[in-house]
Amino acid sequence: TGLQVSMHEVALWQTSVSFDVATMNYYMELAGAQTVIVGETQDQDPACISARIAMNKVTTLFFVPSHISLLCASVPALPLS
Repeated sequence: TGLQVSMHEVALWQTSVSFDVATMNYYMELAGAQTVIVGETQDQDPACISARIAMNKVTTLFFVPSHISLLCASVPALPLS
């Protein structure tokens, strides 16, 4: 069935167009999703990325491995109780 995209999707674009994962950002936008663009100076700041995700109610993310590692490392651990 493929990737289902609606105009209610909000995709975060923080990957340079030179990376292959950016192809999915192009697809999302062409398929009707809203796009939130993270600035070049903000893409290494996990707090900024997290704030943009929350503020814009982002539903879809595509990251290169180094950026997802950076974001995950900044999230506090949840209690196991």
